[in-house]
Amino acid sequence: MKKIKIALIGNVHDHALANFSVLKSHPEVFDVVGVCNLVPGKDESSYANEKTFTMQQLLDMDELDAVLIESGKENEVYDAQKFAAAGKALFIDKPGSSNCDEYDKLLDIVQNKQLPFALGYVYRFNPMVQKALEMQKNGELGTVYSVEAQMSVRHDMQKRRWLMRYKGGMTFFLGCHLIDVACTFLGFPNKVLPLGFSSGHDGLTSCDVGGALLMYDHAQAYLRTSAIEVNGYGRRQIVINGTAGTVEIQPVEYHIKNVKCEDNVLAVAKITLQKDNPPQWDEGGKTQESQPFARYTPMLMQFAAQVRGEEGYVRPLEYERKLMRTIVAACGADNEVFIPENV
Repeated sequence: MKKIKIALIGNVHDHALANFSVLKSHPEVFDVVGVCNLVPGKDESSYANEKTFTMQQLLDMDELDAVLIESGKENEVYDAQKFAAAGKALFIDKPGSSNCDEYDKLLDIVQNKQLPFALGYVYRFNPMVQKALEMQKNGELGTVYSVEAQMSVRHDMQKRRWLMRYKGGMTFFLGCHLIDVACTFLGFPNKVLPLGFSSGHDGLTSCDVGGALLMYDHAQAYLRTSAIEVNGYGRRQIVINGTAGTVEIQPVEYHIKNVKCEDNVLAVAKITLQKDNPPQWDEGGKTQESQPFARYTPMLMQFAAQVRGEEGYVRPLEYERKLMRTIVAACGADNEVFIPENV
């Protein structure tokens, strides 16, 4: 199997090191040629032995197959446009841009050149989310009429100040994962109601409590994400309600203690089906636990399969276009969520 020659562009995004570690952990798949535009001092030891290139050097490198772009939400789309124009396969961390119009330009290039393209939405590869989606497709859940999800954390003051860079704050930062889940199960909404606000904690004005209501003719999705929630990580959950069954995923990701390999998380779901005649006023359903899995590896392995021509996109490009516009709308913006005056 031919190794995929790949370079890292930037390390601003929170998942940069985790994704780069996957590349380095699988030399049978990826040949990391080097790095570009790294933030000095950030995870410096992890990149110390890598060759450093300028952007132009990588753009001119004929043998380069692909790039992993981790240069930050407001920067990544412009970097991606350059490498797409050069015909390179693209893995971009979520959500791919802060500007809908620039994102459309990127996807136009990807579509015209038929380039491999992937995004870092981690829940797309969560085994219990995948199981629920399979159940929906098989008709086991009946008609799905509701998705409820929350993805919270407790950030320090510095991180919450950083959220001021974006209209929508946490809705943009983590809520994009939840919007992706909701649109996967329900399609795209007729109306989006932004629900984010600033708690005022520590005197900050950033939107540190994000949320949105996605409205459909006969369904809705309620999504919530907070940067100040005590035990926010432990309470993350996704609930898919159908007329014939409910799938409640919690924890969405549970870190298995004392496991040093990549497959170090698992997901747990309570599945309740009407055909099993569950009790109306008591506990029902059956709890299922996934096999241990890796959070980041499946995304990059699927991307590698795209580059080799073995698989297609995880989601159609038209889905990715509409998803970006839904995320931006959920942030209360029309096109651009980046607020440069707060940099």
